[in-house]
Amino acid sequence: MNLRTTILTFSLIFGLTGYSSFTRGIYGMKNPKKTNKETIARSSKKYKIPQADNYELDTSYLSFLFSPDTTRYREQIKNHYQPLQVLYYDKNGQLESFQINYYAGGFPNLHWDRDSILTTFPPRVQAPPDSVIPLDHKNHNS
Repeated sequence: MNLRTTILTFSLIFGLTGYSSFTRGIYGMKNPKKTNKETIARSSKKYKIPQADNYELDTSYLSFLFSPDTTRYREQIKNHYQPLQVLYYDKNGQLESFQINYYAGGFPNLHWDRDSILTTFPPRVQAPPDSVIPLDHKNHNS
């Protein structure tokens, strides 16, 4: 096999298997630990996060995410579909800053503080803020 065929074969294998344990290993990712309400409550207490400010996503997130016009909001939906993300909302409930793995860059380790965006709070904008995931459902773009 020549080098081109080898690279194509490996790309096809990894593309079809998604995040296999080998691919996760390259990125330094481990299998996610399952959590429960007690663990969340303990962590909240440890980091002084009020119970009222705890949110948990369930499988309905996907149907909610794909409820806007998927043609019009394709890029925004792709951004909110990323596995690692942090959203910072202002006091009016508007998305002010958005960090996601897609824009972090770096291989195999992500560079979250690229261009020193994390030196302020809230962090400087990394991913384009949008209104697809509002804090108030009444403002949802459908």
